[in-house]
Formats: sequence, structure tokens, C-alpha cells
Amino acid sequence: MKSTRWILTGLVLLTATAALAQQPAVVQKPMWVNVMVNAKGGGPATGLQPVNFSIQDNHVPVTPISIREVVNAPVSVVLVLDGVNMDFETLQQTRTRMVKYLRTDEGKLKQPTTVIYLSSTDALGDGKFSTNGMELADKLEKVQLTMRTEGRSAGGNGDGDRVKLSLLRLHNILDQLRDIHGYKALVWFSPGWPLMESPAINLALAYTTQKELFKNVVDLLTEMRLANITLYSVNVAGVVQGPLDSLRYENYLGGVPQADKAVIASVSLQVLAAQSGGEVLNTGNDVGAMMAQCYADTRDFYRIGLKPVVDAVNFHKLQIQVDQKGLTVHAPIGYYTQP
Repeated sequence: MKSTRWILTGLVLLTATAALAQQPAVVQKPMWVNVMVNAKGGGPATGLQPVNFSIQDNHVPVTPISIREVVNAPVSVVLVLDGVNMDFETLQQTRTRMVKYLRTDEGKLKQPTTVIYLSSTDALGDGKFSTNGMELADKLEKVQLTMRTEGRSAGGNGDGDRVKLSLLRLHNILDQLRDIHGYKALVWFSPGWPLMESPAINLALAYTTQKELFKNVVDLLTEMRLANITLYSVNVAGVVQGPLDSLRYENYLGGVPQADKAVIASVSLQVLAAQSGGEVLNTGNDVGAMMAQCYADTRDFYRIGLKPVVDAVNFHKLQIQVDQKGLTVHAPIGYYTQP
């Protein structure tokens, strides 16, 4: 009897092993990330070679599939004027300065660009990309700006409503950009939506559960990576806010490894921008200079191919560095293997 049981068990094991052998191996597709390297004096640092880069995945050194420099790349630029989160005076001033920049150099833009205006009730933009800055400036000037409306959540000041609406607008824009070929730069003019840091603020004001909030973190960062989108945060009110207020987002840049670590600030504009590999520009009010910096970033960058690690660890933190002093690297913070 014992012998029969052993034989049957052995047959089951052999059958299972044969079935596994017949299953096709899972081939993990390469993961591509865009990395901007800025020189100390400003502008892109060009001419770096693969040997100049070092890359770690969750603190483990990895060898990239390829590293190539992209020079004068065709990039689609989306300028977003955020009337949901700006006060009306700042909104007017920002538009005026954006229009002025678009008309410089006779309106000859280096990259095809489109403009979107967000209000509390709508998102306005025709979706047409153009290098004619004069034409874009005329369209932006004709937009009827409106004062933002406040909801009743978050103690009556509308913070929860603005977070929800802002993220809805961001999701919608990413959906529209997904099918556009090539690299896209999403430049968001805004002080950002509320961080809602106070422990007294109930998470339910903006999200039902931490699980839902965590899903937003994963979805947004994964969608931007897969759609080849880098997000930039441009806050012209940063000087008025002061360094303590305008830099509070830095407390949340480490990434969210699991749902119980997610907070509202994890999906703030500045955090998402930095984690996507973009810049957070909030130490001046020269809109033209900040727009020029964003355009320069998109012109020259490095495209790095990596083999993503698929294991029980959902969040993988990337550390990408260069061996030359004085250079600043802007790269995606990491990736999720199980979105």
C-alpha cells in the first residue's frame, strides 16, 4: 500500500513538473526612463557616457540594458494654467507672464506646445500642438478666467474637494496624452493642491481609504512612466509663501512602499513632479525663466533602459547618479511591479 501511494505521488509530481516545463517563460519587457542631468550653471549637461552613470534598484547595483543621450529630441509640451488652486490675482499675473514668454523671439517655440486652462468647472484646451507661440498666446489671452469656487468638505474650506478635482484633472490629461507618440513634458503652473498634513484632518475628506489613495499613487506614477511623460511643477507664488511652506513637500519624496504609508501629500503636485523625474520650480516669480528652463530640460536628456525586477517587493526605489561633481540628476524615483 505504501509503495502504491509513493508511486501515485511521484506520478503527480512528474505531471506537475512537465506542465510547468511546457508553460512559456515570462519575458519581462525592458523599462525605459528619461533622466535629466543639469550642469551647475544651469542647462543640460551633455556628453556623458554610460560609464559615468551608476544605478541601484532597492540599493542593489544593476547594469542597464542601454544608456543613450537624446539631443534636440522632438518633445510635446503641455502648459497647464491651474485656476483650481491659484487665487485670482496670481492666476491673472501668471497668464500675463506666460503670454509674454510665448511671444518672445517672434513666437518661435522650439517644441510643439499646447495650453490647457483648468477651472473649478471645466478644462479648456483644443489639444492642438503648435510651435507658433503668437497663436498660442492669443488663444490663452482670450480665455475667460474665473475665480475658483470652494466646496464644503475639509471643514468648509474646500481642501478635500480641490484635491479630488485636481487629481481628476491630472488623470484626464494623462489619459489624453497616452496616445501621443514620443516624449511629453507636462508643465503645471500652480502652487499645488493642499497637502492636508494635519493629523486632525480626516483622510476620508479626500479619499475613502488609504488603499484607494495608494492606488492613486501607483496608477499616476506608473501611467506617467509608461506613457513617457515627465511632470513639472511651477509655483510662481513660492517667494511669497516662503521657503518653509514651499518646500514642505520634500518630506514626502521617499516613495510609498505600501498602502498604510500613503497620505494625501503622497499625491501632491510637487511630489509627483519630483518622483516622475521632473523639476519643482518654486523659488522665483520669473515665469519666463522657469518656462525656458523646462523647455531646455526637454531638449537634451538621457534615455536609460532597465530590466525591472519582478518579486514580492511591490515598490522598487531607483537611485541614478553620475560620477561628475556639480551635476544634478533628475530621474524617476522608482517603479511599482504590481500596479
